[in-house]
Amino acid sequence: MRRLVLIILAPVLSQAQVVAWEKPVAPGLSYRMEIDSSAPRVVHALRWSLGAPDVSARSEVAQMRLFSGPGAEAREGITSLLERSGAIAGVNGDFFPTSGDPLNAVVRDGQILSRPFPGRACFGWGSSVSAAGLLDWTGSVNISSIGDQSLTGLNEDVQPDRLVLFTDSCAEARAPAKNISLLVKMDTLGFTPSGVFKGQVASVLRNNTVIKIPQGYAVLVRPGDDPVKFGVVMQGDTVSITMKTTGMDWSKVDNVIGGGPMLLKGGAVAIDTLTAGFSKSFADTRHPRTAIGRTAKGDLWFITVDGRQPMSVGASLEELAKIMLSHGCTDAMNLDGGGSTTLAIFGQVMNRPSDGAERKVANGVLFFGPKPANALGQAVIQGPATLDPGVPGGYRLVGADGKAVPDREVLWTAIGTGGWVDQSGTLRPLDAGGPVIVRATARGTTISLTVQVKKKQGGPTP
Repeated sequence: MRRLVLIILAPVLSQAQVVAWEKPVAPGLSYRMEIDSSAPRVVHALRWSLGAPDVSARSEVAQMRLFSGPGAEAREGITSLLERSGAIAGVNGDFFPTSGDPLNAVVRDGQILSRPFPGRACFGWGSSVSAAGLLDWTGSVNISSIGDQSLTGLNEDVQPDRLVLFTDSCAEARAPAKNISLLVKMDTLGFTPSGVFKGQVASVLRNNTVIKIPQGYAVLVRPGDDPVKFGVVMQGDTVSITMKTTGMDWSKVDNVIGGGPMLLKGGAVAIDTLTAGFSKSFADTRHPRTAIGRTAKGDLWFITVDGRQPMSVGASLEELAKIMLSHGCTDAMNLDGGGSTTLAIFGQVMNRPSDGAERKVANGVLFFGPKPANALGQAVIQGPATLDPGVPGGYRLVGADGKAVPDREVLWTAIGTGGWVDQSGTLRPLDAGGPVIVRATARGTTISLTVQVKKKQGGPTP
């Protein structure tokens, strides 16, 4: 249901007036847009009722397999990931290095894909519970010919003097130029956060920098050429891999997204910037932000804040924490932000990424539920094709029957330098002028209209 309301979020946002709309996406999942004109700041959010029978959510990685390509090719835009997975909505996830693997923990449908980053928070959920906090991971490997070895990495860049396990959640294992690697045929599929996993060495490889991983296999990579530790391993040796991940109840939690720092604990602001390894500047400077939080009633909020743009300055971490409080969150965690901040529904980016276009990211949270069938026919967007500087234009979606689609059903988005659109269908011009592609998504289809905004003459851009 569309709600256009003027609300006071005092004292959380210092008496700021916020205009907000909330519209349904699927039963149990809604989209909310807020405009705080005093900052100025634009917030886009998804609210998911945990346990809603028609909507589920999972943590997912780009291309649904880690290391699916070199560098940026291993990453993927959220809208592309929605199409690939069949999800109806999604937000970006964790920070990532140039190799494209998430820095912090990822657990997808009960399988661990990435280990925790020391000191950084994680957020997990299951069918009826959610949790936030620090995770700890340890691992070891026993190989019949050489005994116990310390396992120090999981699906990540291989550093000197480390033993790294690559599971079949990766398309391939990446190794340094000099290495000994073991291709292991596993007895069972999958790696849970904690457990013992057995297999046999299928082949011993030397100095292979890229090793494809078939389903049901894993790869152990040891950098260097140490014959004492790995050089005597032979085909057929038995392998036992032990992993232990603590900090959440794995009988109840089956999906985890990592990020950091924490923003809220127990209903109070608790930003662990320095202990999580972030700088004071990162915390205090206003940037585009993404965050996840939970309420006492069990709802989960996924919130993005646009930034580095005339209509939205972004948020500091303290401001982000207060935004999460204003949505009723008791616990909340920051996710990757900046140009990565993305919230998409039905293939459309709802926010305005600060890069001017959607960025390829390492992972995100995806939502699955019913998709509406196309029931509009030859619909059109009605409204002015040209706008003067400073003069907003109103737009509406009209179906083939000539009737306007109720605005509570329409999700409005806009791309271009000329302006931005709110959820009433009002296009707000920007001083820079230029073309704007206005899009209306409703009843299983998306309609576009290009609007030309005239450039403002003279004076600074606000």
